[in-house]
Amino acid sequence: MHSIAQFTPRRHLLALSLVGLLSACGGSDSDSTPAPQPEVNLVPVAQLDGPASVPERTSVLLSAEASSDADGGIVSYQWQLNLNGYDGGQISLLPNGETASLKVGELAEDADIEVVITVVDDQGADDTHALTLTLEEQDKAKLPQMPANPDEEIAGVDADSDGVRDDVEIKILELYPLSQPERELARMGAAKYAEVIASGTEEDDVKQTLAANELAKMSACFVGEYGMDASQKAAIIRALMLNTRERQQAYDAFDRSRSGTVGNSYDPTDLDCQLPQE
Repeated sequence: MHSIAQFTPRRHLLALSLVGLLSACGGSDSDSTPAPQPEVNLVPVAQLDGPASVPERTSVLLSAEASSDADGGIVSYQWQLNLNGYDGGQISLLPNGETASLKVGELAEDADIEVVITVVDDQGADDTHALTLTLEEQDKAKLPQMPANPDEEIAGVDADSDGVRDDVEIKILELYPLSQPERELARMGAAKYAEVIASGTEEDDVKQTLAANELAKMSACFVGEYGMDASQKAAIIRALMLNTRERQQAYDAFDRSRSGTVGNSYDPTDLDCQLPQE
């Protein structure tokens, strides 16, 4: 019994020493390093550059090349055209990566449209930028004012001296707002009828002969443009030009002077069938 009691304290001290040694060697979890956090992707920045206004019958280049992505790269450029309800003209957007071509054809009136670019980076983040453009109709500004009394004289009013009565010029734009070739053909036809009316009024045989040749050229031009519908289209211009009794009487006098004569025929490909509105 005496022998056992003598060795018990030593064993207890040895156990305590082992516990202290394990603690000193880092056996506890209290000093472990936190797991690394994933990096946050920065959203790209969309930028769209272009003119503030675009005239009709014009093509302009829009660019998103200034768009950027601080921590990666842009992998997609998505273009969108918003006409905001406008349907009075021919407008198209042709994308080509970082750029796009905006083509504006004939316009019936001014319009505000919007082009939108969305850029997407290599981790799927995106950003959008919209550009508002004003499309400008150009032809109404070229028209003369409507005369106060357009039918007071047989010749009518031609304030801009282009060979076409001012009231008829205005009507032609109303008839063909989205077709410049048709307007120029109609203007040419109106100018030819003006020569016919003048020759009928003066009863000058030489002028009537020249006017008859010009009228034949006009007919050939309308056939070249409209084919089987040429007579119907020419009749529209004739009605505009012969809209009073005096003008119709002048045309009838011209027509009588041509009775029994043989008219000339023309190939429309050899003729200048347009009268531009300068």
